Amino acid sequence: MRARTRSRHAAAVLGLLLLPALGACSTTVAQPAATPSASAVSPEPAEPTSTLLSTADERLDALVTDIEQDRADVDIPGYAGLTVDAAHGSLDLWWVGEPPEHVRRLVAAPPDGLVVRLHPATYDVGSMVQAVDALMDRHPVIYAASPESDGSGIQVETTAKGRRSLPGAARLAEQVGMPVHVVVSSPPVPA
Repeated sequence: MRARTRSRHAAAVLGLLLLPALGACSTTVAQPAATPSASAVSPEPAEPTSTLLSTADERLDALVTDIEQDRADVDIPGYAGLTVDAAHGSLDLWWVGEPPEHVRRLVAAPPDGLVVRLHPATYDVGSMVQAVDALMDRHPVIYAASPESDGSGIQVETTAKGRRSLPGAARLAEQVGMPVHVVVSSPPVPA
């Protein structure tokens, strides 16, 4: 989903949803076979293996690309979000109403070895992004916010100090017309 931070850097829907899932599942580091003895000298240390996408990862990536082929910015009518489980070869989609024909075909007949599930959602990405923007514009103590991938509302992040001046989740929900989950954490440190 599109996330918004105070620095106004917006990430693409696919990047926020797919890359963390794929990166977490497909990165491996070579481990030495045994602890070297004092007399053993290795001319070169073992290098970590490169990050390679498995076949399931590539096929899931292709599915996400196919599903989002009609996307203009982040507003696909009814699209609420998706989650990828590369370890199990599954893709879960949340949609408000009926998805486009090509998505219905993918759900009905996913590629061999992959599972695609469609779930009803309450809010689409467009309405959740509007809620994110409204709350961040209204409450400067919110340093990041994003739509929930299941279309159930939005999540906002603030610091412990910011939380004291931020209205409660119920009041924030009244302001934007959807559930708001408030997370207290530390803002990312600029690189």
